[in-house]
Amino acid sequence: MARKSKRMALYEAIRQGQVKIAKGLESGQMRSDGIGHSKPKSGIPDSIALFKNKEKSPSISTLSKILAVVCGLAAMAILLFGIWLVIHLTGGSETVPTTDEPANQSQMTQGNVGEKIEPAEEESSGFMGFGGKKASEESAVEKQPAQPTPYQGPNVIVIQQIPPDQQDKLLPVQEYYNAKGIATEMIQRSGYTLLVTKAGFDYDPKRQGTDGYRLLQRIRQLGLTYPEATGDTKFGLRPFQDAYGYKR
Repeated sequence: MARKSKRMALYEAIRQGQVKIAKGLESGQMRSDGIGHSKPKSGIPDSIALFKNKEKSPSISTLSKILAVVCGLAAMAILLFGIWLVIHLTGGSETVPTTDEPANQSQMTQGNVGEKIEPAEEESSGFMGFGGKKASEESAVEKQPAQPTPYQGPNVIVIQQIPPDQQDKLLPVQEYYNAKGIATEMIQRSGYTLLVTKAGFDYDPKRQGTDGYRLLQRIRQLGLTYPEATGDTKFGLRPFQDAYGYKR
C-alpha cells in the first residue's frame, strides 16, 4: 500500500508539472531552457522592436523640429516681403505736381519778404544802426579796420615825400590810400612835397598803444600790397615801409 501511494504521488507531481509547462508554453512565459520570456504581440521579438523604436524616435523628433523652423522662417519671409511690397507700391503711387504754382508761390513769398525787410532797414533808428545806416552798410564798416576819428592834432604820418617837380607820382598813392579809408593830403615842406594823413594826433605815432601808432602800422601793411594792386612799382616792391610821424 505504501509503495502504491508513493507511486500515485509521483504520477500526480509529474502530471502537475506537465500542466504548468503547457500553460507556460501557451502564455509564452516559459521555454524549454527554463527562462521565462514574454511573447511579442506582433510576432517580432521585444528586444528588436525596442531597438528599432529607439533608433526611429530621435530622428523623427529632429526632423519635425527642423520642419517647424523652416516653416516659421518661410512664413516670416513671406510676411516681410508683403510689407515691403505694400510700402513700395504706396510710395511709388505718389504723384509729383507738374504745375508751376509752387515756384510762383515761392517767388511771390520771396518778393513779399523783400518788401517787408527793406522798410525795416530804412526805418532803423540812429541808435540801433549807428547813424541810421542799413545793416548791410553797418556790416561792411565793421569788416574794415577801425580807423581813428580825424583829429587835427600836431602830429601826422608822412606816407611818402618827393621833390615838388615829381609830385604827380603821388596821385596814384593818394587815390590808393583814400580808397582804403585813409584820407590824405599833400603839403609842401623844405623843398619836398609830403603825402601825409589828414588826421592828426596828440602823440608821436611811434608811441605804441596810441591811435597814431595803429594807423602807422596799417599804412605799412597796405604798402606791401600797393604794387600788386595798382601795378605801380616806382616806389619799389615794398613801398611805404619807411612811413614816419611828423609834427606840423
